[in-house]
Amino acid sequence: MTPRPVHLLLSSIAALALLSGCVAPLGPATPAPAPDEVAAASATADMGVPELAALPVHELVHLLESAPLDARPEVMASVRPREVLLADIDGARQVSVPVPAGEFYLSIAPYREHTHECYFHSLTTCTGELGETPVQIRIVDTTTGQVLVDETRTTYANGYVDVWLPTDITADVTIVSDGRTGTARIRTGPDDLTCLTSLQLI
Repeated sequence: MTPRPVHLLLSSIAALALLSGCVAPLGPATPAPAPDEVAAASATADMGVPELAALPVHELVHLLESAPLDARPEVMASVRPREVLLADIDGARQVSVPVPAGEFYLSIAPYREHTHECYFHSLTTCTGELGETPVQIRIVDTTTGQVLVDETRTTYANGYVDVWLPTDITADVTIVSDGRTGTARIRTGPDDLTCLTSLQLI
């Protein structure tokens, strides 16, 4: 894996700070985790850029997306349509981890009352309103009518639910939760957003 030039990755991390001011109000307290969950969370929190960059990209994004809010590693991890950019907080190390050809990672934070602007999802700093909330998610390709996703999921502690989609499609995302429904249209091209925060449940 060839590291990107430092000035390009620093620019990308700076752009991440501008594009994903991902903070939401704190929700209700959650039950204390089991001891094995605590150990796993501690191991994740201790990981740095080299350890994370060595993981397969699907495992990398799932590990960071699903980590408890207080156990995220102190790294920046920005999901772009074709790569995940990893960097130390101080910018000393930066690595680009490619997303497989033909695949697109989208993270969705449905909301009821509070949201935030975001474009490229940050796996370690983005938080939405509805953490650990059951949702029904359905995604349909608008061109072919193919149902790409139709599942009942629970949002992660960060308030997001994530999906892997084909590239270069347009699709309608519908989420239902607690009797409320929201819909948004998304695209999966090389310049499209990976962080959907405009889907309001009404």
